[in-house]
Amino acid sequence: MNTFLFVFVFSLVISTTFILLIVYSKFGAKLAAQRERSLRDAHKKTVPRFGGIGIAMGFLLTIALAYYLIGSVPNSPLNPLSTTVEGPWLIFLCGGIGIFLLGLADDLWDIRVRYKLLGQIGVAIFFAGFGMSLEKIDLPVYGIWELGSLAFPVTVLWIVGLMNALNLIDGLDGLASGIAMIALGFFIAIAFPEGQWTVIAFCVALIGSILGFWLFNKNPASIFMGDSGSLFLGYCLATLPIWGLANKETGAISLLPVVILAVPIMDTLFAFFRRYLKGIPFYSADRDHIHHRLLALGYSASGAVWRLYLLAFAFGIVALAGFWFPKFYLMVCLGAMLLAYGALLFSEYEEIRKPFTMMKAKATLKKKRSFVHALSEHIDIFFQKDTNQEDLLKSFAFWASQMKISFYSIEIQQNVLVNYQESVPLPKDTYRQLVYEQGTMRITLNFRADELDVDSDVKGQDIDRVIQELIHNIYRFYGEAPSSENEAPPPLQRRETTLKAERVETLEYN
Repeated sequence: MNTFLFVFVFSLVISTTFILLIVYSKFGAKLAAQRERSLRDAHKKTVPRFGGIGIAMGFLLTIALAYYLIGSVPNSPLNPLSTTVEGPWLIFLCGGIGIFLLGLADDLWDIRVRYKLLGQIGVAIFFAGFGMSLEKIDLPVYGIWELGSLAFPVTVLWIVGLMNALNLIDGLDGLASGIAMIALGFFIAIAFPEGQWTVIAFCVALIGSILGFWLFNKNPASIFMGDSGSLFLGYCLATLPIWGLANKETGAISLLPVVILAVPIMDTLFAFFRRYLKGIPFYSADRDHIHHRLLALGYSASGAVWRLYLLAFAFGIVALAGFWFPKFYLMVCLGAMLLAYGALLFSEYEEIRKPFTMMKAKATLKKKRSFVHALSEHIDIFFQKDTNQEDLLKSFAFWASQMKISFYSIEIQQNVLVNYQESVPLPKDTYRQLVYEQGTMRITLNFRADELDVDSDVKGQDIDRVIQELIHNIYRFYGEAPSSENEAPPPLQRRETTLKAERVETLEYN
């Protein structure tokens, strides 16, 4: 117990120290401005995204210090870290360092998705390549399934999948970090009766380092974990069960770790499914995850997070029941599936309530999405055909109708060029308002929230591109273009607001 207390306290202190340096130092302020906000960001101000530094450093430095201090002590249950350097945990640590550096590079320089995915696969291959793979899986009814030649690819898929699952669910203050701590707590509950002391020590150290970050990440957050944190934690949660939670007699790993991690896994798998039905690529980011749904149902950010904490805890209890009562293993897995279905049904996903209707509409949705995206990408050519301002505004109106903009207005020098309203908003409607300003130009767009939430990053880029080109052409007809080719136009600024229907009428429609 002294070892566990040591690693918890030191990881907490080290993690908190790094977080304080990032949040309150001048260096942290520079890091905060490193990345631009996107339409799916829940925060309206810039927040540093480098909390993963505190999480990883708190954990790695604590393990290194613990090994230095007690590594020479003869092996004992009270000193779980006093093992040989060649143990499997060294492979685990090397992979963790690699994925942390990859995530940190992405936080700094915004690596393209394909290269980041290749890096994740490389780390997973490193871990599985040293014999740390899923050789046997204990399945309900079927029994133990020996994977054989499938062991290596299944291990890589599990590690890469869970890293991205934790990354996707990191959308609200304290959500991913809290769920990770809950999962690690249940890992400890399973590992303790099996005498997996090294695994327990690693879990305790991770909880301490995450807690040091969570204290500053809970609502309202002063820092986000970024990809360096979410990928690192996803890697740890994926690999710890592989070498630490296997049955000692059979060597098989049950599905209980999957049940414990059901919240991020469920959210990720369903994200792929709903994006498929909506005709958008599976990798396209959106603002329609389960935590976004809870916000749309009227829960506060803190209320949504704590409800997902309770859901994660419920999955953990179900998994623990399967560990304590192995005869009910099948019932536990079925119960976890019903719990996941109930959570998605409660979140009011149309893909759950009307799956066949969504399947029929898939082809049409995909065609519309492809058309609007292609039109936005070539909007400069589309606007070039217009020889006067009236034709330009008609072309923009066509694009706006395809993008499903419910309201827009264009003002220049305080003169209103156009003011369009699709229909009177319903009392319960929620809108996302984007306001673009450049020089004397001001353009306001209102979208129904559910329209902008889907495929949000791609739509955000398309909207920015079209508005920039629209302003350029309006200046061309209005005579406010820069006086010389060398003169740069004033910067384009974008502000975003979430509005209820009654506020939309008051501010914009009257």
